Amino acid sequence: MFLGHVERHARERAAQVALRWSQTGAELTYSELWARTGERAQRLATLGLEGAPLLIFGANNPDAVISFIAAMRAGFAPSFMPLPAARFDDQAFWSGHAALFAHLGQGAVLAPQIAVDAIRLECPTIGLTLIASEEIDGLAASPLPARPPASAVALLQHSSGTTGVKKGVPLSYRAIDVQLRAYAEAVEFDSDSIIASWLPLYHDMGLIACLLLPLTFGAEVDFIDPFYWTAHPQSLFEVVEQRRATHVWLPNFAFRHLERAVRRTDRIWALGSVKAWVNCSEPCKPETFAAFLARYADHGVTASSLTCCYAMAETVFAVTQSPPGTPVTIQHVAAIGFGEIGEAVVPCSPSEAAVSILGCGRTIPGCRVRIRDAGGQDRIYGEIEVAAEFLFDGYFQAAERTAMALQDGWYRTGDIGFIDSAELFVCGRLDDRIIVGGRNLYAHQIEQLIAGVPGVAPGRVAAIGVYHPDSGSERLIIAAEISGESEAISKMIIQTLNTSLGLRPADVRLFSDRRIIKTTSGKVDRKRNRERYLSGGFA
Repeated sequence: MFLGHVERHARERAAQVALRWSQTGAELTYSELWARTGERAQRLATLGLEGAPLLIFGANNPDAVISFIAAMRAGFAPSFMPLPAARFDDQAFWSGHAALFAHLGQGAVLAPQIAVDAIRLECPTIGLTLIASEEIDGLAASPLPARPPASAVALLQHSSGTTGVKKGVPLSYRAIDVQLRAYAEAVEFDSDSIIASWLPLYHDMGLIACLLLPLTFGAEVDFIDPFYWTAHPQSLFEVVEQRRATHVWLPNFAFRHLERAVRRTDRIWALGSVKAWVNCSEPCKPETFAAFLARYADHGVTASSLTCCYAMAETVFAVTQSPPGTPVTIQHVAAIGFGEIGEAVVPCSPSEAAVSILGCGRTIPGCRVRIRDAGGQDRIYGEIEVAAEFLFDGYFQAAERTAMALQDGWYRTGDIGFIDSAELFVCGRLDDRIIVGGRNLYAHQIEQLIAGVPGVAPGRVAAIGVYHPDSGSERLIIAAEISGESEAISKMIIQTLNTSLGLRPADVRLFSDRRIIKTTSGKVDRKRNRERYLSGGFA
C-alpha cells in the first residue's frame, strides 16, 4: 500500500530525488522524505487524534507535503485545504470553510500562524484543534501507531464546494493502490516517468495524479507554485525542457492559458519528451486541443500526445483515459436529438455540428460505466453512472447525500454524456443545465462560446439560469469580466450567442473589476454567482 511503497523506495532508491520545487530549488530524496515524515508523524501522534480528520492549510511546498504524509503515518485522515487568496471571494471562502468545520465536528487544523489567526477571527465557534505549522516540530514526540490496514481511511478528498458544504470523500489505502495501478497502466506511467505540475495539492488531480501516483511508483515530480505559473505560464515549459518530463496533467482552461498567455518569441521549447498531455477535470474541448497543437506543434507537441481523462474523487481519480500515442476521437453532434435525456445522439459533419465533443477513452481496468436508462445502447444521451473496485463507500458523515449518490453499487455522477464503441463522451453536468423555452442549454458550453469574444477575460464568464414566472421558464443571464468598451463587447456576446445557438440572453452584465466568484479549484461557482446576481452584486 502507499506508505509501504514509499518506505521501500526510501531503501531501494534512497538517493533518487522524489520531489522538486523549481522556484526555490528545494528537493527531497526518497530517503529524506521518509525520514522527515517519520519525525513529524511522531509529533502529530502526540495530539492523540488517531483516525480523525486533519485539515492542512498550506502552500504547495515541502513542508505541506511532509505534513500530509506524516499525518497518514500518524493515523490521521489528512486533507489538503487552500489558503485564502486574492482570487477567492473572502465571504464565500470563509463561510464555506466554517460550514465544513461545523460538519466535521472533530479533528484538527494545521496551518501557518497567519491562517490560524484568520480562522479564529472568521470562524470563532470552530471546535477543531488549531495548530500553527511553525510550532509543530516543537511538540513532544510519541510512538507511532501500528501501520494502518488496507481498509483504513488514508485521506479525505474534499470537493471545491460549488453546491453547499464541501463534500468529504474518504479514500482507503486499498482503493488508492488499486486505482493507481490501473491508471498507471492506462496512461503508460512507470518508475522512469517524470511529472511536471503546477496543480494545487488540494485538487484531486494535483494530489492523486501528481503526488501519490509518482510516489507509489518511485518516479519524480517537479512542482511549480500555482500562482507563479498563472503569471509565468512558460515556467511549465521550462521544467518540461530541463527535466525531460513525460507526463503533464492540466484542466482544459490551462491549455488555453498556455496557448494565449505565453509570449510569442523565436524560442522553440523542447516539449517532445511529453508522452501524455492529459486534459482532465473540466469538459475537454476540441477547439482547445486544436489551438494548443497549432501553437506548439513546432515545439514537439503531437496530436497523439494530447489525451483526455474522465476522473472524480469518488473513484480516487480516473474512470476513463484515452491512450497515449493515439489521437483522441472527436464526435460531431447535430442539434436535433442532442440534449434530451434518453434520446439518441445524432452524428453529423463538422460543418453542421451544433456541438463537437472529445472522447475521454475507455474505462481503466477495474471500472465500469453505463448511461442511466440507456438499455445498453450506444449513442444514447443520459446520466453517467460508475461502478469500480476502487469506488468510495460514501461521503464523510453524510448518509442522506450518500444514499442519493450510491444505488446498488453504482455511483450517479451527475454528469451527462453517451457511450459509443465502448468510449465515453462527456457533455456536461445535469446541474449545469439552463432550460430556456424548453431548450436544454449547458452553462459551460455557453461560457466557452463567450470566452472567444475579444475583450472578455479568459475564465471569467458565468452563464446563469434565473426562473421567470411570466414565461414559466428560465432566462439566460451572462456575467463577464472584460477589458475594453462594454457596449461593443456586449453586442459581440449577443451576436455570438444568436449565431451559434439562435438565442438572445435576457441580460448581460459586464464589469472591469473582479466580481465573478470561483471555487477553490478555479471553476466558476455558478450557484454563488447566481446568488450574487439576484442580490444585486452584478449591478
